[in-house]
Amino acid sequence: MCIKSDVQAFENTHRLNIALLVFGILSLLGFFVNPYGGIAGLLTVIAASLIICCAGNGGPVPQDIGCKLMASVVLHSIATIAYGIIMILVLVFYLNLVAQIQQFCDADGVADADCEQQRAITLGFLNIFIWPVIIFQLICVILGVPTIIYGLRARTEFQARMQHAPPTATAVTVVQATVAA
Repeated sequence: MCIKSDVQAFENTHRLNIALLVFGILSLLGFFVNPYGGIAGLLTVIAASLIICCAGNGGPVPQDIGCKLMASVVLHSIATIAYGIIMILVLVFYLNLVAQIQQFCDADGVADADCEQQRAITLGFLNIFIWPVIIFQLICVILGVPTIIYGLRARTEFQARMQHAPPTATAVTVVQATVAA
């Protein structure tokens, strides 16, 4: 499924899009729990599919590769920002919960041992769910940023090549030559 191109940035963005496609599909599974994560997952799946499926797998690079790369970069940018915001919100929620438990212990004069037990029960259960979500979002951000950078580099290089390439015969030119003969 890997693509061979003389543009290294395009190969890199293609490989990263394969990984992001997997994470985007996994984000779709949580659509009903976290709709924003589901929307980010949907944008990731669409952006990755533009490069993986529609960017000339093994054959010649299509003429509209710059447009596909730009669309992919824009969608990945929105999704990466959403993943980052979700990660920050979940972390703030968790830290707020830790502070509320400490406030509860301080206000009621609960003994340190009882407070530790309350904290362990409450946070221990939530840690099972919260930390994997935070780590998942962080991985999506870590993969998304280089994908955006490589996508922009590949688009720039393909555009430079298209400007220096000799013009190709279009259907209008062929029809005009046929009519003239």
